[in-house]
Amino acid sequence: MKKSNSEKKKEADSSSAPGNSFNKASTCSTDRALFRALALSPFTDIPTGADYFVGEVKFTNETVVKIWVCPMPALFWKFEISSTETNKTTMVSTGSGALENFWQAIRLIAEGMLVVDSVQQTDL
Repeated sequence: MKKSNSEKKKEADSSSAPGNSFNKASTCSTDRALFRALALSPFTDIPTGADYFVGEVKFTNETVVKIWVCPMPALFWKFEISSTETNKTTMVSTGSGALENFWQAIRLIAEGMLVVDSVQQTDL
């Protein structure tokens, strides 16, 4: 049976509707408690495929962690960790997962307990 133009338009519109889980993303339920503890606002129905600024967390040592998420629809995280103590900024990107999977490592870097240095690769 042939579809009318209005039926085709309705199908096209529904594929990008806000309720379509492949086009929008929200904070994982497992991250809700961590977001509260970090005083971050949960995100709802953000578009996939683009970085979204989640917020920043300031530590007692004055280190500031800025947090972005990029849903694909799986969540990929980016962190900018700026330490006034060392005058260094560390950039960290993750594979897919909830924020709680990565926060312990980010916290350790922010507190100066885990140091990441880049080593330049040389040709043999």
